[in-house]
Amino acid sequence: MLLPSSAQAVSAQTLDGQPRYQATGLRTMIKAQPNSALVRVRYESNNPGVVHVELLNDKRRVVYTERKRETHFVGDYNLAFLPAGDYTLHLSTNGFHHVEALRLNRNNNSIATVQVIELNAFQVYSQSLFPSAVTN
Repeated sequence: MLLPSSAQAVSAQTLDGQPRYQATGLRTMIKAQPNSALVRVRYESNNPGVVHVELLNDKRRVVYTERKRETHFVGDYNLAFLPAGDYTLHLSTNGFHHVEALRLNRNNNSIATVQVIELNAFQVYSQSLFPSAVTN
């Protein structure tokens, strides 16, 4: 079962990497933690309401879903219990969407690591992943 990591109380100053700001009401930063199956998710929403967090596998099946009511959130998600493969992480609220592609790898000792990949490296066409989120 995919569960948020116990280390959710992380200040924004400890995050590194470049945020991916969109010209929308939802600002996100998704970062794979080095040598682990943890993915750090940070978002800021200008709109009150629910932020939907969904993780889909390469067959477009939802393997994890969560509804957050916070307008600001930082948390780690542990993907170690999922099979190796490509996944998409979707964050959406009030018509604003962000999609990030992830690749979960396992070595010969079954140690899982995750990396953020480009959507064009994903094995499913981006238009079929989340049509309302695709921007060209």
